[in-house]
Amino acid sequence: MNGVLLSCGCSMTLGAELGEFKDYFVPNDKTTQFRNVDGNYRNEHRFPTLLAKKMGLSSHNIAKGGSSNYRTVRVLRDYFANDENPIPSMTLVQLTDASRFEIHGGDELCYDIQKHMDKSEAPVSMGAVIAGGIYSPDGDDINPIEEYGQIMATMGEQWDEVGWQSLFKYQSYPHTLMDLMRQILSLVDMFRQAQCRFYIMDMFALEGQMRRVIGDLETIEKSENLFIPKDSCQFITLHSNANIRKKYFTYLKKTNMLNNFRNLYNKVMAVPELSSIRYSEFTDKKNKEKFVGVMPHGHPDEKCHSFIADTIYNDMKEKRLW
Repeated sequence: MNGVLLSCGCSMTLGAELGEFKDYFVPNDKTTQFRNVDGNYRNEHRFPTLLAKKMGLSSHNIAKGGSSNYRTVRVLRDYFANDENPIPSMTLVQLTDASRFEIHGGDELCYDIQKHMDKSEAPVSMGAVIAGGIYSPDGDDINPIEEYGQIMATMGEQWDEVGWQSLFKYQSYPHTLMDLMRQILSLVDMFRQAQCRFYIMDMFALEGQMRRVIGDLETIEKSENLFIPKDSCQFITLHSNANIRKKYFTYLKKTNMLNNFRNLYNKVMAVPELSSIRYSEFTDKKNKEKFVGVMPHGHPDEKCHSFIADTIYNDMKEKRLW
């Protein structure tokens, strides 16, 4: 095969749940249960590998389970900053949930996590917990230990020593979507500069969430007294107190957030390499028309991975990206 398909994303691109089975760090001790994996099976059946074969390329997959879009930008930046790495023939970017983020693997975090791990009988290293990387064994194409920690809402059990709730207290979903759009544009600039072909796919219905935020911000902009019913603008705030809501909406109007958000959205939507296909629909059982297949924990099954690979390939051809 000539050339490489470089793929990055979260557990969707990693191929989570493919070839997985229950195992125990301590035999027969259910408190040490984890999901082990047949790495070869997973690699053979996940959509980046299937897509690479259709393109006549080898597959280099640096996705990580539980990872954020911040990590995707970071590791791709690091990849292209390393002159020893070949420029891929194509880079596949899978966007993940915008609420996920990274924290530094600094000394205090290492200390707190180690205290937590010392209480556990499971032979998991401090570095592995900091890096996140659920579903990611040593056999994948990534370094299982990274200098940043991945944060998502379902990982609180691992982080109870570091004030889990405080990590999310000041997070705002409209702001995370704005960060995501800036990240996309930053990647586009990097790919253009490197003269590398690329394809960006959305597996978390992010574009629809962006449109919802724009709609809520337009409601705020048009309101004269800003006493907006609490069942409205729920993508902006969940506060029920009318006075608090009014003060926050007043603040947002002064920041010019609507125009800033809309400008970013228009720039992102104009990127031809950003697919408009709603890949999340393929694992949504409620969508009887588009549903293909899903694993028990929400990831694509083998049939769906194959379908996604075919869909990406056909979309690349239609867009003349490949």
